[in-house]
Amino acid sequence: MENHSDATDANPARIGPWAGRDLFRFVLLALLIGQMLVYYDTATKAIPHINVYLLVNIGLILLTLIPWGHLTRLVWLLVWPAGALMRWDWATRDTRSDVYWATSQGVSFLLHGMNPYTHVPTWVYEHQANVANYPTYTYFPGSLFAEIPFYLLGNVRIGLALADLATAVLIYLLARHGLGLWPARSLTAFWLLFLPGFQIALVLGILDFFLVFWIALAVLLYARGRIIGSALAAAMVMGTKQYGFIFAIPWGIVLVRPLMIALWERWRAGEHDWRVMRAIPRRLWLPPIACAALTTLVIAPLALLSPQAFIDSTFLHHARKVPSAMLGTPQWNESIAAQIVALGGFSPERVKPFASATLALSVLVIVGFAVVKVRDMASALQWSAILGGVFFAFSGGDVQFFYWRLPLFLFLLYVIVAWSDDSRQRIPPADSLDQQPLSYRRNSVRLSR
Repeated sequence: MENHSDATDANPARIGPWAGRDLFRFVLLALLIGQMLVYYDTATKAIPHINVYLLVNIGLILLTLIPWGHLTRLVWLLVWPAGALMRWDWATRDTRSDVYWATSQGVSFLLHGMNPYTHVPTWVYEHQANVANYPTYTYFPGSLFAEIPFYLLGNVRIGLALADLATAVLIYLLARHGLGLWPARSLTAFWLLFLPGFQIALVLGILDFFLVFWIALAVLLYARGRIIGSALAAAMVMGTKQYGFIFAIPWGIVLVRPLMIALWERWRAGEHDWRVMRAIPRRLWLPPIACAALTTLVIAPLALLSPQAFIDSTFLHHARKVPSAMLGTPQWNESIAAQIVALGGFSPERVKPFASATLALSVLVIVGFAVVKVRDMASALQWSAILGGVFFAFSGGDVQFFYWRLPLFLFLLYVIVAWSDDSRQRIPPADSLDQQPLSYRRNSVRLSR
């Protein structure tokens, strides 16, 4: 007989232990057999250890097919070392990636007291002979700080791999509360073993792994009532990469909304003096201030060393890019503007003004809707996903396929939160903000004091 002790009892609508195990097995089988189809047409140049991958894949398929509860739990335990070894494999391969070498030398500049926004990363030229004019480091400095210990260990991509594994842990912890035990394990196993989701990004050293980790941490901390910690994690999202604003703006609305409601209610009550702030509970004003302060602390020191160089590297460099098909294929730059160019009839220079205007207008419209619509954690994640999709779809720069993992991830978090017991964590009425503690229940948000 199978042991039913794995069942979660909070929500009767959740999938039970028997059906949950079958769901886990089905998801894992679909993933593993699907990847067998990918491996079938894969050369050893792309996956040097293809035979090892196939051997492990077949072994996991056989274990997953056997309908024994204890064996299913064993498979669940095995997906973790399998996912970790796959990431180690891709994070330690030789690479000529400009992002990897520019990031590595950017960390080196920091450790030697040099400004990465004023010194050109010459290591890129050493590994890509066809590069003629590479810019300075072009992302926000939060990722550089996070990669320092891994640079000292010899490979900054190890930090990216660990961040992705940590994200899997955060997904599991959040989904277990929201969806139940086995659905959470199904999602986590998919994240760990879905090879196309991380292989190329790890080889290239793409920084989005840090971005996704900080987002997941912010959501989990907020769900557990650690609002200050969530605000600090959201600050790291903004400080890691420019399009962190996709998450930071809707999440910032969630953080600042209780404070704005309290101020508005006191204003309507006739309290127009500046001393009204002294009567506002600390749990309302501290989270948004902590988020803004840490964001400033991460970005400002290096930005103020050479403001013009920082703006040129982090904003103008990306703004100058045109929506052309990269590497000779229309699929590589996956935005609407790039596909219009690839279809022919329009040059990148003609499409660029249209793409820029459309992007600016679309983002402003979505942000405007977010200001009105965001009321809770679920709606913030939903509008973050929408904002991410709009931003990448209408971007005039380089939109590579792994960038689209961000809006997909945001939508995944939205589904987890929206389906949970606490799917609509509404803010309490403004006139009750001072009279009652805010707890993490269906109609409220707990704010840490």
